[in-house]
Amino acid sequence: SSAVGDVAGHRRNCVAYGLLYSLSCLLNNSDDLSMLALSRLLGGISYSILFTNFESWLIAEADASALPPKILTRLFGLATFCNALSAVVAGVVGHVAVEMLPQTTQNKYTAPFNIAVGALLLASLLSATQWTERYGDRQGSAAASLLKSWRTIRGSRTLLTLGLVNALYETALYVFVFVWTPSLERRSPRPLSHGLVFSLFMLCKMVGSQGFSLVSHAVPPRVCLTVVFSGSAIAMAVPLVTSSYEALLFAFCGFECLLGVYWPAIALLRAAEISDGQRSSMMAVFRVLLNALVIGVLLLVGALSEPFIFALAAAMLALCLCATSVFYLPSDAMGGRTNSSLAAFLRVGADGVTDGATDGCDSPRESKSSQRRPLVSAESMDDSVNDSVNDSDCEKLCTASPINASTSSKSNATLTCRA
Repeated sequence: SSAVGDVAGHRRNCVAYGLLYSLSCLLNNSDDLSMLALSRLLGGISYSILFTNFESWLIAEADASALPPKILTRLFGLATFCNALSAVVAGVVGHVAVEMLPQTTQNKYTAPFNIAVGALLLASLLSATQWTERYGDRQGSAAASLLKSWRTIRGSRTLLTLGLVNALYETALYVFVFVWTPSLERRSPRPLSHGLVFSLFMLCKMVGSQGFSLVSHAVPPRVCLTVVFSGSAIAMAVPLVTSSYEALLFAFCGFECLLGVYWPAIALLRAAEISDGQRSSMMAVFRVLLNALVIGVLLLVGALSEPFIFALAAAMLALCLCATSVFYLPSDAMGGRTNSSLAAFLRVGADGVTDGATDGCDSPRESKSSQRRPLVSAESMDDSVNDSVNDSDCEKLCTASPINASTSSKSNATLTCRA
């Protein structure tokens, strides 16, 4: 379903998300098992769209609108902040709906789902009326786009690592979601207030997202992810060394705070490394591995001891930490087809502060002024111009001028190499 966005339009899929998820919520009012199963199927399709097409539309719109990468960075941080805030609000509304509203069906727990329909339909309405349609590669079918994405990922060290990190971290996150409640209940000296603890987690996530927004101008996302994975692995190891309720709660809050850093950081890496033409399709391929790992782990969780579960989560996060070393190497995912100006921005930082590396022409990476030029659309890039140029290329290619994005013709960006 996600890959359809590249071919038929990301906005169309975002509108479909609200409609499909609304139907999924309404079907929960049924007492027919087949209807409930259909509800979960529609929910799964909607969930896939949520984590692929919305991000793809935003990046495509940023390209078309010549949005500076610095603003895109802030948008991802703000999105994570609002996501956590809305989770708290939704929890309060859901509690009120279940406990205080008159019961109109046999199952009182369907009330929050029915209320959610209004928000979902509003999201679809706003997407349909306020957004411009954006596409990926419109040549061929969704199946062909998925196959092409798989071949591209398989041939790229950077993309393989990005997909592996995405799958391992979010699998560890699902494990955490599954076990934090019984872990805290077992150690709490008094009855646990799940709503209060959840609100505390979301507050920590908001703090993390704002922390990322504050440092993103100087610290590249790959460095942020290194901190996230190392800190998260330590947090998941805390239950292995102590049975203190306070220590465990503190560690879990730290994990959620780092989660607030992870979401915008990994989104920015995806924005820089994944081709605009297959963005949704490639993210869908990433989620195949994620779903396989989640299903496998959750099937075993019930039969495993708590220490083993947390050790498994810590091990997956440690693997993520090891894998981030690839992000410090020159990317082999560019090929002139991705947002090179965004990639340069993420390496150098918003204020032109380099991390000690230079481009292949022995010249310093882009200056502060060049970092702030608009994003260049993937489809408008000259395929002969790569983000990283080797010595032999410098002899042949003294000057290369990419064509501007189709929506902006104000200036031509020029990349000059010193032979």
